[in-house]
This record gives sequence, structure tokens and C-alpha cells, in this order.
Amino acid sequence: MAQNTIQFVLDDRIVEIDFRTDTRLAPTTTVLDYLRLLPTHRGVKEGCAEGDCGACTIVTAEPGPDGHLVYKTMNSCLVFFQ
Repeated sequence: MAQNTIQFVLDDRIVEIDFRTDTRLAPTTTVLDYLRLLPTHRGVKEGCAEGDCGACTIVTAEPGPDGHLVYKTMNSCLVFFQ
């Protein structure tokens, strides 16, 4: 995987984005904005856009040291996609 790409799982599918070719994504694109670009995720809400209200909360997972997934919540309005 090149430095200009990112891979993640969304809705049980592996998604790969190449930032060199995907013109929808700017350096200021938040995870919230990205999800709302997808036709099937219009229900992702923006409330305060400051991370206080929690309307945009999403769950992420990363492999832990033991190989099991470690889940975290985050405010998607605060996290830049790149």
C-alpha cells in the first residue's frame, strides 16, 4: 500500500482510497464529511461540529497487542480523514 492510500473496513467491506485520484477528499475532509458523501450513510449526523454533543460519534477498532480488536469511540466531526 502506497503512502497516498488508506485501507479500512466499512460495512464489512475493505475500502481503499487513493488520495491522488479521489478528488472528493481534501486535507480538511473529516470522517463525518466522508461518511456523509456515501449514499448509504446519510444518517450520520452533525450536531455542534465541536465534539461536545456526541451526535457524530462513531466506533473504530484496531488490532490490540494480543490480536483482538480494541474498540474506541470518537467524534467524527473532529477527525480528519487524511
